Amino acid sequence: MRKRFQIEGCDWLELSARGEPRISQSAPIWFDIVAFETGISPVLTASEGELDPQVLENLVAALNHYRGDLLLGWYDSWVLSERERLRLLCLRGYRRLMAHYAAVGDVENALAAGHAALRIEPLQELIQQRVIELYRASGQHAAAIRQYERLTALLRSELGIAPSKNTRALVDGIRAVQRLEERRD
Repeated sequence: MRKRFQIEGCDWLELSARGEPRISQSAPIWFDIVAFETGISPVLTASEGELDPQVLENLVAALNHYRGDLLLGWYDSWVLSERERLRLLCLRGYRRLMAHYAAVGDVENALAAGHAALRIEPLQELIQQRVIELYRASGQHAAAIRQYERLTALLRSELGIAPSKNTRALVDGIRAVQRLEERRD
């Protein structure tokens, strides 16, 4: 049972299960975080591949609500954990959007979703791999290799490591195809 506050006839403040005050979801207030989470949650349980049109529309709208890290400049532990949770949720949303567009053959929008995710977290090597694969699948071998080179430089400068064996093998395959094509010309 939730306890409610009464302020000048308003019934929109309540206590959480921990006894902390919060604004009730029935309040006549719109929250971008609620809209963000509400739009992304259904896709996290949706089957792989193409999304239903309404789910896709809600996902795109939800991702548009994410404007960057929550409460920059605040370092309370609850802010840090909530900031990271929302960031990861956004990344999952973009990965799912990328998978949808790839499944329907829309490489341009799949790449746009991948690059949006990489603007949030450029060190996500699995997303980098998927972007490279999308470039390869669309015949953009030079773009795939440039993406790999940016990843290599980023990993070296930020973490002092090289791309994973899987990523290197992916690009080695692209380079081999590129060399064969050059020989034919």
